[in-house]
Amino acid sequence: PLVPTGAACGGEEEERNLATPGVRQWWRRRGAPALTRAARGYESASTSTSTSKSTDDADRAKPPPKKDYRRNRRPKAGGGAGAKPRYNRPPLHDPSSSADAGADEDSHAQRPPGGDRPKWLSHQHTRTPGQQPQQRRGRGAGGFPYRGPDNDGHKTKMNANNRHLGGMRPGERIVKAMEALPRASVAGIASAEGEDVARALRSPETYGRAYPAADVDAYDESNPSTKPSRDNTAGKNTAGKNTAGELAAGFSADEHDDGAFGHVPAADVRGDSVVSDSDSDESSSSVVGYRSVDEAVTKPDGVRVRFSAPTLNFAIKELGERGNFERAHALYLWMGMQKEERYAPNRYTLVALFGAASERGHAKIVTKVWRQRLLFDPDVINSEVASAAITALGRCENWPAAYQVWKDVAAIGEPRNMFVYTAALTVLRESQRWEEAGDVFRAMRDEPGVSPDAITAGLTLAAFDAARRWREANALAKRLVDVYRVSMDEHLCHQVITIAGRAEDMAHARTQFDRMLKSPGLVVTTYSYNCLLGGYARNGDWDGAGDVARELKAAHLNADSYTYTHLVSAAERAGRYDAADAVWSEMLESPNRSVRRPSTVMCGAYVHCLGCQGRWLEAREIVNEMRHRWNVSRNAAVYNALLGALVRADEVETALEVFEEMQTEDGVLPTEISFMLLVRACQECGMVNKARELANVRDSLAEAGALENDFSKYDSHAGGSAQEVGRLAAGLPPV
Repeated sequence: PLVPTGAACGGEEEERNLATPGVRQWWRRRGAPALTRAARGYESASTSTSTSKSTDDADRAKPPPKKDYRRNRRPKAGGGAGAKPRYNRPPLHDPSSSADAGADEDSHAQRPPGGDRPKWLSHQHTRTPGQQPQQRRGRGAGGFPYRGPDNDGHKTKMNANNRHLGGMRPGERIVKAMEALPRASVAGIASAEGEDVARALRSPETYGRAYPAADVDAYDESNPSTKPSRDNTAGKNTAGKNTAGELAAGFSADEHDDGAFGHVPAADVRGDSVVSDSDSDESSSSVVGYRSVDEAVTKPDGVRVRFSAPTLNFAIKELGERGNFERAHALYLWMGMQKEERYAPNRYTLVALFGAASERGHAKIVTKVWRQRLLFDPDVINSEVASAAITALGRCENWPAAYQVWKDVAAIGEPRNMFVYTAALTVLRESQRWEEAGDVFRAMRDEPGVSPDAITAGLTLAAFDAARRWREANALAKRLVDVYRVSMDEHLCHQVITIAGRAEDMAHARTQFDRMLKSPGLVVTTYSYNCLLGGYARNGDWDGAGDVARELKAAHLNADSYTYTHLVSAAERAGRYDAADAVWSEMLESPNRSVRRPSTVMCGAYVHCLGCQGRWLEAREIVNEMRHRWNVSRNAAVYNALLGALVRADEVETALEVFEEMQTEDGVLPTEISFMLLVRACQECGMVNKARELANVRDSLAEAGALENDFSKYDSHAGGSAQEVGRLAAGLPPV
């Protein structure tokens, strides 16, 4: 080390140097060598002949300049040729990589259109895709990341000249190896894990306390007795009455179902001795499957890698993003078969596995994994895992299992947060289960830390609306503010107004609309007026609809195509055909170009109005102008409205011509209403053979699944008059 010399290094001068705060901080950061160099610089400054500064200023050592960290910032995308790469790994198919030589170009990564680096699907939802927490690597000497131990156990550095593994992290290499596994190996480990489940259930004391699980049949949608009982509320733990023997019997009955099982605690048999029965072909495939998956995980490229559960969680998520749910499940099973604690599946593992489920067949695996977690390790269950399971079962179209998961969370004493309730209500809305949705929404009042809001209320009302239970929904909407303390927003107000109109409660609809006008935080738009107009149109109240239209103009809002559609429908249902013609003329003369060009729904409503008056020629002319003048698409509802007008005028031959035209010119398949109109008309006109022919075509389309049953939702009006059938054909509400 250098030794300080001169007056700057001793006594008073050294104290003066160290007395400066900046020098003290500098000395702590740089050490004695830096202080020595500073003393030398101070000595030369002291002997300088310059007199521009005072002696005290010249004797004082200045601290070093601050480091400009902006110089080391990563350049933005497309920042020039000198931009540094975003990831610290080379392309997966680097020619210098021996592991990727001869590999399939799109086997494990997707290349972006204009770049050289692949795009990993599991990174597409993150801000910094190259720095996943479970994928970070430490850096060794020289700043190069460690590639991992070699065959001798020594750490090696990966740099530009040492890319034996293509620069991939362990999780990415595991994904590549799992995708290369044959399906037999993936199915084999599932059967091996199934034997572990059977052993665990035969001797539950080996694995500690057998926790109570939910009823097995409650998850199966195909079982006629699977509908959850409404007597079993969220607060009751009826599953706690199950004994260990009953649980074992329940799982044993399922142990041969497709070999699909979830995680079990570590069993006593591992490795080469997974199964000892040499006479069983299934046991043989189990051994092969376990060995194959074990080699793909521990030695993805022939070299043993070091990893833990977060790395495997990344691999499961990546496999799920690529649609390889079976392989993600096989990797999950391998984690459950290991004795080491660092490989044990955790909550993030379950979330990644549930997020990979997307098909109806995956629901069985998701439910079994959930049930076995409740049995062996209920402490891992929380709101995040439950919401992921409910969402996955909703994608798999299994609402009973999703509803049972929602109840199981309360059964084990775990609080359910807003995400669990939102996921459950979303699934029930898509399945049109209005009773269960009402139970879930009412349970939010008794759940600590959770209260109903506008989103959950909207989902609940949407479930009622999808099931066409408008009166029940209207009764619930009246209690949202007073009983449930829900803060209304624009979307929820529109739902309440629409449902009140469909429930024929225009007083409540008008009251809610007036509250919306008086609320300073709510914005009233044309859509708000259209929601109220739809209720008046459904009830045939032309005077009320006219008042709303005048209020719309007074508010300086522009009417759109749906506004004119509701006005035409209200005039037609009230028998004011002259008012309907006036609305149609006003629409065609509107200064707004988007409104002046009528929409498909508007044309269908006016065609039906003309048909009710027997003006079928004008109705057919409007259908022709839709294509040649306005360039508007003609759908089945428009053609059904025209067919109803022709049948009402006893123009059966012309109706058959239009029936052929809709299929040849526009390629529109006839619906249930189309066949019903023509079959009835042919039978009344004595065209029995034609009616039988149309009926046979209808049955053939129904068997092929190509017939749209657009009349089933109006089953209560199936025996109505021809006018009601015409309204349904035009997509309008029945009388």
